[in-house]
Amino acid sequence: QHQIEPFSDLCTINKLTEFKGGVPIEVWSADCPSEDLRRAMMEEFVCLDCHFEEQLTRLRDQYERSVSFSDGENWNEKDRLHFDLILRQYPPGTPNRRTFYIDRMIREIPHKTRNDLVNYESQFQSLEYYSNQRETLFKSW
Repeated sequence: QHQIEPFSDLCTINKLTEFKGGVPIEVWSADCPSEDLRRAMMEEFVCLDCHFEEQLTRLRDQYERSVSFSDGENWNEKDRLHFDLILRQYPPGTPNRRTFYIDRMIREIPHKTRNDLVNYESQFQSLEYYSNQRETLFKSW
C-alpha cells in the first residue's frame, strides 16, 4: 500500500522523471526492453496516480467539515471519548439502538443538550464515513 502524495501538473512528460509521488518505486526502476515502453508504463502509472489524487481531493472537499471536526466544536476530549464509548456499546443491529444510546448520553453527559448530542452524532458519522471512504481509496490504489 503506497501513500498518495499531493500532485501538481503531473500529467506532463517533463515532470515524470523528477516527481515520483505515489507511484510505486518499482515502476521508476523497472527494467524494460525499450525506452518507449518504459515511458508509456510511467505515464500510465502517473495518470492512475493523478486519478486517485483527484478522487482524494474531491472526497476531502466534500467532507471538509467532517475533517475539521476534530477541533472539537465545544466538545472536550473526555466528552468525545464518552460519546464514542456509549455509541460503541450498542451494536448496529440492536433494535431501537439510537433511542437507547441518545437517552443514555443525555443521562451520562448532562451538560450537553439533546440537540448538541444529535449534531455531534451527525458530525461523528460524517467523519467516520469520510475515514472509511479514504481508507478504501488508499487500498484500491
